[in-house]
Amino acid sequence: MRVLMLGWDFSPRLSGGVGSACRGLAEALVRAGTEVLFVMPRLRGDEDPERVRLVSSEEAARRGPILPRDDTPVRARPAVPEEELRFTNAELPARASPSLVAEELPPALPAPSESLRLLALDSPLQPYLGGPQYATHIRGLLARIRGPTAGRVASAGRPNAPLTARARGGAGSALARTSTRKRAQAAVQRRISYGTTRGAEVERYARTVLAAVAGESFDVVHANDWMTFPAGLLVQEQHEKPLLVHFHSCEAERRGADGARDVHAIEQAALDSAERILCVSHGSARALQRHYALESAKVRVLHNAFSPPDAPGGSLRPRAHGHDPVVLYLGRLAQQKGPDVFLEAAARVHARLPRCRFVLGGEGELYPELVARARELGLTRAVRFSGFLDGEALVEAYRGADVYVMPSAAEPFGISALEALSLGVPTIVARGSGVTEVVRSVLRFDRADAAGLAEKIVALLERPALRSALVATGLREVKNLRWDRPARALRAVYDEVST
Repeated sequence: MRVLMLGWDFSPRLSGGVGSACRGLAEALVRAGTEVLFVMPRLRGDEDPERVRLVSSEEAARRGPILPRDDTPVRARPAVPEEELRFTNAELPARASPSLVAEELPPALPAPSESLRLLALDSPLQPYLGGPQYATHIRGLLARIRGPTAGRVASAGRPNAPLTARARGGAGSALARTSTRKRAQAAVQRRISYGTTRGAEVERYARTVLAAVAGESFDVVHANDWMTFPAGLLVQEQHEKPLLVHFHSCEAERRGADGARDVHAIEQAALDSAERILCVSHGSARALQRHYALESAKVRVLHNAFSPPDAPGGSLRPRAHGHDPVVLYLGRLAQQKGPDVFLEAAARVHARLPRCRFVLGGEGELYPELVARARELGLTRAVRFSGFLDGEALVEAYRGADVYVMPSAAEPFGISALEALSLGVPTIVARGSGVTEVVRSVLRFDRADAAGLAEKIVALLERPALRSALVATGLREVKNLRWDRPARALRAVYDEVST
């Protein structure tokens, strides 16, 4: 069997997340004899398969929008004829980011002995990228690849900054430079052809995927999360193959009442058209049923697993006697993940245990607010914002922690909790997190209850017997939670829809 899998990321570096889930499932499928062609936007540069195809595309000819303009679910529109798609392996601009560069390989699917290959399409889409964040990201990306001439046109490194009449020769000169800058930006935009909004880029990416796989053969289409659903719908219609849509989280879980209407509509369209709907937990499946219209008979729960972090020398490094205790948070600094609750709990813990230290590992839009709040709470010296952690730094963060906290307001699963348990770190999670469906050796607190969370942290730091019991039980529970188990269940779903 051959599977076309569409995803956002395939990185081995991230703690938890869609990237590690996609990688774990794909590699486990291959070990069991399934061929996988994994398509994603761009590359991080650390993907493991030896040969990767990076395809740079010019703007595909469009025949009407495929993205909804309101809450009305829509079907994918008819595919664009191949002759109308201007698709090329053309070289990117010389000043393009190094992450865009990869060895060009023949466009055929790998032989059966080469069962896993990645196809990276030139697109700036990233996991969990909101509309405003996409706008900022695309401006920065275009600024990096404009080249030295366009760079000199910008004012003080700010491409969109207004030029005053006093700047280098008065108003006439300023207008000329502004005009030159706009022409340079337009030229770059025409050449790169990225969507100027997130919705436009998701549409462009869908058509690029359709063109990229036009000559491929596969039995099933497996799309992971909403940004890939329009592509999955187009490929399903063009190739007449069964579509599975995999919800690692839905817009209602990520953003609640503030969710984007267009994203919700795309998710609803995918639910309508898919042969099967995959959820990472029963809790996540219930969330879908509450917020969307769907056929329950199509839903399958596929619990996540994890790949043990690379921790040479054993699980835990012996801690020096009398060390300052450390409480760790890992995740996006976003409302869904609850870093604000973590900080409020940290203030309560610090009042009782002044030597306790707190680490927030991750990046996100809440960073400025969290730094300011830490200052207000008097935690400036007790809290460290480490930024994004990966690889050895990520493992060291786990190994240096006395307690790991996952305070998410909505957590469909929570792979990072499994990683922490596997390294012998006692773990606290918000009640209702999907991971509690597969492990019991965690302490739970009510979501948004900072006082309750603080009590649990203090209990773990002050009661060695409780810590030891949770560590021992956790190590036993996660021992068999590897990706081969959900991959077998996934292969059964593939067989179910393709027969």
